[in-house]
Amino acid sequence: MTKGTISPEKPAVRLDQRAARSLPGPGDGKGDVLYPDLELPALNLRVFASGHRSWIVRYRVGPRQRAVTLGSVAELSAGEARRRAREILAQVRLGRDPAAEKAKAREAAAATFGAIAEAFLEERAAELRPATLREYRRHLQIYLAPWRPLPAVELDRATIARRLAALAKASGAVTAARTHATLSALFSWAIRRGLLELDANPAALAWKPEPPPARDRVLSLEELAAIWRATDPASDFGAIVRLLVLTGCRREEAGGMTWAELDLERGAWLLPATRTKNRRPHLVPLSPPARALLEQRPRRYGRPFVFGTGANGFVGWSHAKARLDAALPEALGRPIAPWRLHDLRRSVVTGLAEHGLAPPHIVEAIVNHASGHKAGVAGVYNRAAYEPEKRSALDRWAALLLEAAGEALPEAKVVALAGARP
Repeated sequence: MTKGTISPEKPAVRLDQRAARSLPGPGDGKGDVLYPDLELPALNLRVFASGHRSWIVRYRVGPRQRAVTLGSVAELSAGEARRRAREILAQVRLGRDPAAEKAKAREAAAATFGAIAEAFLEERAAELRPATLREYRRHLQIYLAPWRPLPAVELDRATIARRLAALAKASGAVTAARTHATLSALFSWAIRRGLLELDANPAALAWKPEPPPARDRVLSLEELAAIWRATDPASDFGAIVRLLVLTGCRREEAGGMTWAELDLERGAWLLPATRTKNRRPHLVPLSPPARALLEQRPRRYGRPFVFGTGANGFVGWSHAKARLDAALPEALGRPIAPWRLHDLRRSVVTGLAEHGLAPPHIVEAIVNHASGHKAGVAGVYNRAAYEPEKRSALDRWAALLLEAAGEALPEAKVVALAGARP
């Protein structure tokens, strides 16, 4: 029935299978016509000019007339149509509106997981760090790709749990746990935006794999010195690894470094808030070896990034790390226990503390941690950058590292620092 119109209605007749197949269609050769049932007037036979015949039930919600199609005459007998019509009328008497519910269900079915995922990524893109956005895209567009054509409302706890279990088996518990977190965030967002009518977040209620315990691998000074000797400072990856060892920064921070972030004359690297995990700008004092390393980097015309050739800086971490691992036993003089690039950050923090190079709050400032003394309200009022203290600690750490690696320390440039103590 066309929205806003009522088909011509014939006198009520006893609708049985014979009548349903033989009653004539509209005389004008177009549109349709309705035949109410003599026993149950709300039940109508709808006959189109094309010859198609279907059962509908009509009812009113306030001043508005509603209609629900029950099925075609070829598929549904008159007795079954009458039974279904009575069920719908009983729902109407209870205050429900089956036609509106059916339309809502069609609308929900049209909201596919893929469409909602793209809307989620588009809205969150402006507020997420590039690395986090890439991870979200990988989870939703690759790991959960089979769900993209499915209605999102059909993804229940069991479906989600089965997919996560398969992902954990194929790619590991960490990948599955992170995908679960992204999926839970998507459902929460879609429910808040009114895109999904769900009583609860199905991902939050679903089983999820437990990730392994947090890593605690700390490389010794001897191992860090071997990594220093095994890296080529002229290569992008070698220079990045040396920066990680010298500063304790994250690999994405170093890999995405731009020339605009550097003040080599001052010996400083200022990371903007958009590139840090905690969304706080971070000043990294560059020790003499770090400054010398960056001063030797070639500048590529029109390219803002210090490293790599990709759109966002350096890529190719896995292959470069594998080559470094292959070279390390010779540099160390023995096999090295498994380690990851992020372990370098933990190792720098531990080394600064173990060798008494900086008190805990300075170590936190060096790696831009917003915990301990700078967490909560205290962090709001304590905006000290501690640049002199951080510089002193990192300079001494660099000297210790190069001594262990058997290399001479580059000559330091003396630069007056704002706020430096006499």
